[in-house]
Amino acid sequence: MAFIEAYVTNLGKYNEGELASEPLKFPTTTEEVQALLKRIGVDNIQYEEIFIADYAGTQRLPGRIRKH
Repeated sequence: MAFIEAYVTNLGKYNEGELASEPLKFPTTTEEVQALLKRIGVDNIQYEEIFIADYAGTQRLPGRIRKH
C-alpha cells in the first residue's frame, strides 16, 4: 500500500522547457528510485537535480511536508 505518491521531475530538463516527470510511490526501494531517475533522464552528468512537482497521500502527512 502506498502512503504517498510524489511526482519527481528532472530540473534541468524542466528549465529547458521539457517536462520529464513520473510518479514515485512510497514506501519505495533504492532500485525503484534509480530506475525512475534513469527514465526521467537524471544521469548525474548533464542532468543531476530533481524537484518534487506535487504529491498526494494520507491525511497524516501534509502537516509534515510543505509545498513551496
